[in-house]
Parts: sequence; C-alpha cells; structure tokens
Amino acid sequence: MFSIRVEFLTDDERLKKICHLYWELAEEPNFTHSVTSLARDFALSSRDLKAIVDENCNAFSSNHTCPRCEQPQIYTSRSEYQQKYRWGETDELCAVCVSEEREIQKAQRLAEIEHQRKIIQETFPLEPRKPLDIHSISFEDAVYLLAFVRIGASEDLSYFGPLSAVTQPLSPTESYNVEIVRQLFKNGLLIIHPMTPPDVFIFENGEPVSMGLPQVYWALTTGNDVEATRQLVIKLETTLRTKEWWPYRWHDQRLQLWRKVALNECLEYLAVVLKEHQLPLNFGEKTLLVVTELLESYSVGQAYNMIWRAGRDAAAFYMRERVAKQHAANTVVGSIQRQVDRARVERWELKPFKRDRRCPQSMVSQVLFNVALQIGQVGFDETPKLDD
Repeated sequence: MFSIRVEFLTDDERLKKICHLYWELAEEPNFTHSVTSLARDFALSSRDLKAIVDENCNAFSSNHTCPRCEQPQIYTSRSEYQQKYRWGETDELCAVCVSEEREIQKAQRLAEIEHQRKIIQETFPLEPRKPLDIHSISFEDAVYLLAFVRIGASEDLSYFGPLSAVTQPLSPTESYNVEIVRQLFKNGLLIIHPMTPPDVFIFENGEPVSMGLPQVYWALTTGNDVEATRQLVIKLETTLRTKEWWPYRWHDQRLQLWRKVALNECLEYLAVVLKEHQLPLNFGEKTLLVVTELLESYSVGQAYNMIWRAGRDAAAFYMRERVAKQHAANTVVGSIQRQVDRARVERWELKPFKRDRRCPQSMVSQVLFNVALQIGQVGFDETPKLDD
C-alpha cells in the first residue's frame, strides 16, 4: 500500500547501501533491519547512522502524495512511515505546502489585524470631547483620575496606561484597580485611545463589543490636544490641593473614600498574611462586613495588628489540629471579629503596626491623604474620621 521508494542524493556506494538497508522493508510496515544492527554492522552510532540516511537519500511513496501539490511526501523517519501506513490515506500537506499555508494564514491574520485597527480608530476617534468641568465630578472620581494620571501618563501626555503595564500600584488591590478604571471610563473621564491593540477587544460582526480593561490604552477627554491635557492635569491637581476651591459636596464625600481605601488596604494585608502562612484566600461578604466594622473604631495600622494575630493563630491551629488549610483560613475572619469585640469592651490600647513593605502605599492613597486631605500618615495611623 505504501511501498517505499528511495532516491539517493550521493554516488558513494557505501552510503547508498546504508540508505537502502535502512529503508528496506520485510513485510509492510516492518523493516528488515533494526537500527541497532545496522549501526553495529557499519561501525556507527545510531545517531550517526540516522544522520547519514537523512543527508544522503529521500524516502517516499508514490501512493502517498500531498493533496495540494500532488508531489510524493518524503518520510522523515521510519516511525512516520509506519504511522501513515496504519492510518491510511490522509489529507496531510507536505512540508513545502504546510510552510506556504502558514504564510498565507499569517498574511490573512495581519490583514485582519490591520482591518480591526482601522475599525478601532474609526470607533474611538481621539478628537477632544466637551471640556471637563472638574467641579461637576465627584470627589472620588477626582482622586481616582489624578492617581491614574500620575502612574499612567506617557512622557508626552499623549496616552495613559495601560493598567497592566504600570509599575506603581494604583490602589491596594487588583480588583480595586479594575473598579477604578471601569468607573472613570463609565463616567466619561477616560476615553479609549485608538492605539489600543486589536487583540484587547472581542469583535462580533466586525465591531468591538467588549475589551480587557487592564490592557486598554486611555486618553483624557482632551483627546489629542496635549496642551489642553496638560492644563487639565494642572487644574485637577491644584483643585484637589486647594480646599477653598472644592465644591461643597466634596467635603461630604471625603470620609466615604477614606473608608473605602482603608478597607482595601486591610484586604491587601490580609492577603499577604494568609499567603505568608500558605493559607488559601477566600474573601466574601462576611470578610468585607467584619473589616468594615473594624474600621469604624480602629485605624488601618491597628487593623494590621489584629489581622496579623488572626493569621498567626490560624496557622497555629492548622499545625496543631491537622485540619484542612481552608478550615484554618476560615477561622481568620472570626478571630478578627472576636478581637474587635474584646478590644471595644476591654478598651484595649491597641498598638498600630507600621505599613508593611509588601504593601507599599498606592497612588490613590497618596493622592487622597497627601494631596487632598493633607493628613499624610494620619490616614494610616488613625481611625477614618474627619473633624472639619
């Protein structure tokens, strides 16, 4: 069915004999001589024998041809021949046609990417939008926008991000990062930059319908007007620094954002502590409720203290009782809750921890506490509250 024909590429009779014996068939698909015996007979290693065969002949069957060019397909090894013999005729292309097909597919893919790139440029033009009135946005959005600008701006302010490429943390947690960017986009404070690669989007019927937010390049509402972008950033920073310029509602929104940042700083440290003890992370509504309640009476630094104790006790419980790691991890939230209750009743003087080096201060935290509220380390060391 697939009898082998050998085409010699040498005039050396010894090499021709080696090639002939190598490919000689006894009863298809079995070969007359083993590689080991041939190598021994010719005083060669098995590797050198195969190298001689590959270099000095081509083995093929006229019954097994490429379905595209109809040229006999060359066998690269005995095992390839035997496999094709057992499976019978296939639609497999020869090496040359496979290479040509790959080039065709590559060209088609490049053409498709270029077409998608043009669609993105048409769908997300960079013309300036309506001028942004900073006093019309929320305090939270103002802090988020300045924080994102600070970590994500290109040197010439022509684009911002993507979030996945920034080296400084925007917020304490990855989920909070995505929440911030999604909120700024939804509220019209960030627009998609047309330089965003097509593979970031999911296309349906030739139109981008969704995207991976962390990979998107962004622009401000000033679009490609770099000078307007520069002025907007200056005005945003100046407004946040100057409380006399704040809209009245910003004063009422400060505490809410402080608590939100503090919550995420606690969740970040909790994740670090659990990882340190090799316990699984499983944050849910219960965790959020307990940590939120904790921050009603204590600072992030004091929360660090309680979280560290809870993690230590969970790890000790795991080692002592030989329980499942998930069971041990589940005790952490309850431990924090009990500490909060006792601390309140017994009026603990709970010493605040310093910020952990594994949890560097995020840019949102810096903008909130250093630029807007201008309380610095107080935002970490004291319970979220505002006196003015």
